[in-house]
Amino acid sequence: MVYRPCFRIYYLWVNNLAKIILKNTVARWHAWGVLFIIALGSLLHFAFAFLGKPVWLAFLFPVNESVWEHLKMAYWPALLWWIIGYFTLRRQAAPGCRLWFSAAAAALIVPLFVIVMLYYFYTGVFGIESVIVDIAIYVLAVLAGQAVGVYCYRRLPERWPLFFMAVLVILGLAAAFVWFTYDPPAVDLFYDHHHHSYGIN
Repeated sequence: MVYRPCFRIYYLWVNNLAKIILKNTVARWHAWGVLFIIALGSLLHFAFAFLGKPVWLAFLFPVNESVWEHLKMAYWPALLWWIIGYFTLRRQAAPGCRLWFSAAAAALIVPLFVIVMLYYFYTGVFGIESVIVDIAIYVLAVLAGQAVGVYCYRRLPERWPLFFMAVLVILGLAAAFVWFTYDPPAVDLFYDHHHHSYGIN
């Protein structure tokens, strides 16, 4: 039967991948990070309304149903996880600061591109919007971000120019989330199609 060798290959691939993760402290850390980011990001989605809509903290939470605001669910939890990871793994894996945050920049920016591209692809091609698909895209984006982050951590050289560019990316994204929360441009990425508005609802 054809399915047996396919199943065998799949089993060996999963088994070997599991062994690699268990042996690699950094990869294991970021495997757990996927769960952390998804869980915290899901909480952020409802936190703004739950906390009484504090305007001074609005930059941390999705404040409407626009695509841009939902990117915060991927960015802030991942940033927090990578910062915690650096201080947690310093003694075990001894991650260099320059290399760690260079990889972090990649892990932060990839999910944003994945979410935006896949959302506009499926809504544009099929003309529908689905909460289930949106959740699947979010999970896939988080997985992609963490995987790319681990890959970059293993492959990137530890150089100052790369580190400075990474810091600019991280701070630039953080500044964009703060700025556009309170002053969003009038483009579709920032438009809340459910409430037909921009900015804080």
